[in-house]
Amino acid sequence: MICAFSVFTPVEHEDSYRYLASARRVVRPGGHFVFSCWPMGVEGAKDLFLDQARSDFAERWSSVRNVTTSEDYMT
Repeated sequence: MICAFSVFTPVEHEDSYRYLASARRVVRPGGHFVFSCWPMGVEGAKDLFLDQARSDFAERWSSVRNVTTSEDYMT
């Protein structure tokens, strides 16, 4: 079993993909991978996304990122 809570929040989508691919590789058949993420459908996520989108690149990366995602991306 792998647990990844709050791992994907500050991670860009491409890196989330790599992490998920590695998890799939190492979890045994019948094993479990439990994780949390911040999907756009959760209250406040869209506002957070729009706030981040208004910031330029340097400002976004001057602190810990809060990356929103979707269930489709995580699937």
